[in-house]
Amino acid sequence: MIRIKPVLVLGTAITLYLTYLSLFGELGVDGGAYLTVSQGILRGQLPYVDFVDHKPPGIYYIFALFLWVWNSVWMIKISLILINLSTAFILYLIATKLWNGYTGVIAGLFYLTGLIIYNGYMVLIEPYMSFFISLSFFGYVLFYQSKEPKYLFLSGLMVGIATILKQPALFLFFGLLLCINLINQTRNLKNNTYLVSGFSIPIL
Repeated sequence: MIRIKPVLVLGTAITLYLTYLSLFGELGVDGGAYLTVSQGILRGQLPYVDFVDHKPPGIYYIFALFLWVWNSVWMIKISLILINLSTAFILYLIATKLWNGYTGVIAGLFYLTGLIIYNGYMVLIEPYMSFFISLSFFGYVLFYQSKEPKYLFLSGLMVGIATILKQPALFLFFGLLLCINLINQTRNLKNNTYLVSGFSIPIL
């Protein structure tokens, strides 16, 4: 059995290390572009009209929201820390619901450890996309356990937001559709409608 205190100490150490890397690491080329476009939005400019970039619009408007609170690069770096910790916590909740609390702690810890390996402490789209993907999967787990279709709407909404951050999140949407129909062994129009409706809102 895993002893919880050593795991929490390790998780705290990793979190502090990631906090240091996120706050004092370089912004990066991509991060600088997102910051520039987001600041332009606050001045009334528009992506793809006043700026040229090939990314979906979600990241610019999320950053603009953070910069509206505090127009500083430090706000973006703080948001990155908060997003990563929130994602780790959601993964903890998912694993706890499916298995137990020990598995939940390990799931969160694995996510935080992976950030060090995959540059998740840098200002990139992926950590923000991962947050909404984890929320989407959490919504699906709630549906799976309760059979309440409102959770599918939440799941679709979150994966829709993730998709307007970066297109690969679209694969999760089709995966959720497949899972819904496999569980029921038939096409479930009501459940599919809830999922598709939630997904469509951010896209529209």
